[in-house]
Amino acid sequence: MDDVVYIGNDVATIEEFKEEMMKRYEMTDLGLLYHFLGIGVIQEASTIFIHQRKYAETLLEKFGLKGCKPVSTPLIANEKLKKDDGSEPADASLYKSLVGSLLYLTATRSNL
Repeated sequence: MDDVVYIGNDVATIEEFKEEMMKRYEMTDLGLLYHFLGIGVIQEASTIFIHQRKYAETLLEKFGLKGCKPVSTPLIANEKLKKDDGSEPADASLYKSLVGSLLYLTATRSNL
């Protein structure tokens, strides 16, 4: 199954495109877009707003950060990091999963 998302500012052209596509291919019109590839879509008369609220909330839950408060700098300033600080070794696969998830989130939301 393939999804097609089409946009435009001319309603007549959009309708013409949709009708032509429905003639050529077995296609169903699902109406306005609300969610696509993990991205939420809010459409208003003159604007379209996209967000990843659900994805970000899922990440916070998955990595145990749901109750954390936002800070501008999430590290202690001037902290000297050591290879062996007496703590448990980090879970490399969990770390890679977290970094990959954050990379995806920030690639789609450059203001984060």
